[in-house]
Formats: sequence, C-alpha cells, structure tokens
Amino acid sequence: MDETISLAVRFLDNVIDRNRFPLPQIDRMTKQTRKIGLGIMGFADLLIALNIPYNSEGALHTATTRMAFFQSRAHLASAGLTAERGVFPAYRGSRLQTLHQRRRNATVTTIAPTGSISLIATVRPALNRHILNTRSSPHHGRRRTHLASSSLRPPRTRTRPRS
Repeated sequence: MDETISLAVRFLDNVIDRNRFPLPQIDRMTKQTRKIGLGIMGFADLLIALNIPYNSEGALHTATTRMAFFQSRAHLASAGLTAERGVFPAYRGSRLQTLHQRRRNATVTTIAPTGSISLIATVRPALNRHILNTRSSPHHGRRRTHLASSSLRPPRTRTRPRS
C-alpha cells in the first residue's frame, strides 16, 4: 500500500503540470498550491466484507486507523517529492511553513463525491441502499443500523417481463 500511495501522489502531482486549465487564473492558482486530492472508494464494501455495521464503534475504528495510515503515507510521499521538485510555490507564509513541514503539495487527501466514478471502479456508490433496517439495540437503548443479509447477495434478475 505504501508504494501505491506514493505512486498515486507522484501521478497526481504530474497531472497538475500536464493539465490544460480553462482559464489562466485557474492554472496559476492550481500551480501555486499544487493541491491534490487522493482519496478512497469502497469503504461500504469493506465494512460489508468484514461484517461490520456502518454505525458501529468497529466501523469508526476501521475508518480512523485506515485513514490515519493513508494520510500519513500521502504526506510522506509529498514530502519526498520536495527533494527533486521543491515545495509548492505558495509555501512561504503557509500553515505548513509555520509547522516546518516541507511538502510538494498544500493538501494531499480529499473526500470526493464518488457517485458516478465508483461505478467505473465497481464499488458501491453509496451505503444508504445497503442499510435496510434499523432496530433498537439492547446496548444502552441506542438505535443501531444493521446490514441485512440481502445486501450481501447479488440482485435478482427478472425472469418475466413486466405487464
């Protein structure tokens, strides 16, 4: 995973230089901060595969630990690029300079809308379809959402045409 994250950060940094922006102002601002948006998709699929309810402590722990790893590796990869490419042009006076963190990119991760791009990646575009029922839990009287087993099966296909 380290190598994949590092490669993705390098790729996204390259995209900034190769991209054709619609306006010179966008080109200039983008190249000043070199913000990239590395993110993840398929979190709902991961929770389903691990049989972890979405609104559980286990889901929160899974998200926290995986994203801490993901973000720290992305920051390291961006910092590594400074040796060969330098810091982003707007680094001087930035929050990162104040923190003495030299990076190629002002930001490296994002939570992007993944509705349509998730279809290309063959992961679930949203979780709400897979949360099928909510019931009271004996634990502290809280309501818990449970993934129904039907969400783990492939959808049924129609055998007869609709009338």
